[in-house]
Amino acid sequence: MKRGFTLLQMVLVLLIVSALLVVTTIEGSHLNSQLTLNTAVNTVMQEYENVRKQAMVSGTSYLVYFYKDHAVYYRRSLEDKNIIFNYQFPAGVTAFPHQRLHVRGETGYVEPMIVTFTGANHQQRRVSFQLGGEYLVQEQ
Repeated sequence: MKRGFTLLQMVLVLLIVSALLVVTTIEGSHLNSQLTLNTAVNTVMQEYENVRKQAMVSGTSYLVYFYKDHAVYYRRSLEDKNIIFNYQFPAGVTAFPHQRLHVRGETGYVEPMIVTFTGANHQQRRVSFQLGGEYLVQEQ
């Protein structure tokens, strides 16, 4: 009696292993783009919180500009407008629409607005800046 695997059995095993590799690769790239989007939104919001706290403590107003591929944070005074943080979004992450957020000195108050961040696989995070300065991040 012969021992071993037939050619058909070996081909079936190779097909199954190949299919598993394809599925994990696709899922891995999806998770990677989702992680990139989350990291970008978290970085933008962490710096927003820092700017808001500085505005309340120092009494200086700040401006946050959201562009398609980056966000810029300015300290606003009567003499000048200094860039304090410029964050270039990772590849594949964009913000819409182009908006300016004014963080008022002493109160940290902001006007309500919505900024939508989009990742490489069309995932979205919607940031709703609420009356007064709080915000809510929603997955779309």
